[in-house]
Amino acid sequence: MNIFFERDSVCAGDDISAPNRKNLEFVTPPLLSELCGGKHALAYLPSVSGARTKWSVIIDGSIVALVWHSYADTREIEAELLEQDRTVHAGRVFFQYDSPNGISRVPTLPRPHPDILEFIKEIKSMERLLSGYGENFWCEKLCKIREIAERSDGHSIDRFLGLFGGMGSLNDVVLTVQFDPSKLSTITVPPDVNSAFAAHRTRAYELAQSLR
Repeated sequence: MNIFFERDSVCAGDDISAPNRKNLEFVTPPLLSELCGGKHALAYLPSVSGARTKWSVIIDGSIVALVWHSYADTREIEAELLEQDRTVHAGRVFFQYDSPNGISRVPTLPRPHPDILEFIKEIKSMERLLSGYGENFWCEKLCKIREIAERSDGHSIDRFLGLFGGMGSLNDVVLTVQFDPSKLSTITVPPDVNSAFAAHRTRAYELAQSLR
């Protein structure tokens, strides 16, 4: 999956490349602690001469962590999570600079439209069901669309609606019996699982149509 890092500028010269976007690729969704206090944040965030720089980490409009790092030959980073550590599925992480005088240069990012948030939630629910019963093909397609939606990119709506229509489309997907090689047995799909999947699919489709 891809996650975009963006941040405030720390000086006037830094404004030239604002919002200082960097694209990071992960094989699997990373932990919040890995994003905020790991090598990726340390390599990405700039130092301010003679200062211990503080950043607020914003995901989906909420501050989820505070990050500090020092200006030194050997840089170190320290992170304080403001919520329980978890995997991050959002496509964008914003680092808000807390200047020495306590005034941030940029206000907290607004939350996406409620219908977009619900659309993302419904896709996540479909992903969990598909992944749980071995439907990796459709799970990966929906994962990519969700990541686009999390970047507030309207192209996600067209891509999602493009999965419908014709033979073998998303509206034809039915979860079936799967073989579990780890247990050398089959997994029977309860009827209510397909009912739940169909409900999430229908709601996501309704939201996409209204957002188009």
